[in-house]
Amino acid sequence: REDLLAWHFDPEESVAKVVERTLFAFVQAASTHENYMRIWFEWGSTIRDDLRTSYGVLYNREFVHFCTVLEHGKKHGSLHLCVSSEHTAQIIVGLAHMLIRMKFAGNSEAAIAHAVNTLVRIYLS
Repeated sequence: REDLLAWHFDPEESVAKVVERTLFAFVQAASTHENYMRIWFEWGSTIRDDLRTSYGVLYNREFVHFCTVLEHGKKHGSLHLCVSSEHTAQIIVGLAHMLIRMKFAGNSEAAIAHAVNTLVRIYLS
């Protein structure tokens, strides 16, 4: 969903803050848009060609969003220039899938927050 990504980008904030807030929005969406997030999760973890194609449209939108955020951060000094925006965007989208899996598996909010904060602190700070 477009609204899960767009409003979390604030050009005045660091990459870490924007990514953290966006990932928490994905986790929250597992409660507020459960059916949508289940489909997103299932499509993203399938190897069937027909579903992979459908998921590609969603993935590309997420990927481009995070690449934009990361490039903005590099340009404005909140992300080190040596960080690959493309690889990092793939990792972030992959983490979003893991977080949704954690949410559907019944992990606590604290465990999910720890996963998000760890990625942000180690990889993006």
